[in-house]
Amino acid sequence: MRKCRNDARCRYWRPFGELLTQMERNGVRVDVSDKLPAAEDLAQRDRDRAELHFRRWTASYCPEAWFINPGSSAQVHLIVCKLE
Repeated sequence: MRKCRNDARCRYWRPFGELLTQMERNGVRVDVSDKLPAAEDLAQRDRDRAELHFRRWTASYCPEAWFINPGSSAQVHLIVCKLE
């Protein structure tokens, strides 16, 4: 084995990089039958809660803002800039 300029890099970082590369090559296993649906359900509930909070906040300044599409960056930008 040849001597590295930086011994710590050869001893720790190179093997770590090889491990990460191997993990990427193998992929990340996900329990799609149990964990994935639960994570998706939690994400949807969080999104719905955040959307409701956003609608209430904007409607407290302008009642018509309740009807904007929070998924539209143009509409969100318009209402946030108006509120400033």
